[in-house]
Amino acid sequence: MGGDNHADIFFEMGLMYATGRGCAVDFIAAHKWLNIAAIKGSDRAAALRGDLAPAIRPNSPLHYAPPANG
Repeated sequence: MGGDNHADIFFEMGLMYATGRGCAVDFIAAHKWLNIAAIKGSDRAAALRGDLAPAIRPNSPLHYAPPANG
């Protein structure tokens, strides 16, 4: 991506996977894209990534658990 700051695009990718907008819900993929966006400076991505982290089962990187509140 040429070193350009694409934090907003990465945030949208994370949001897409977190909500299942146009794809299956995949919290692992969502966390990955939100992490990239956060590294590139997105405060929104860092906050959402923090909210999403508890939904990921700690001992299994290939599975996720639905959030307790929703």
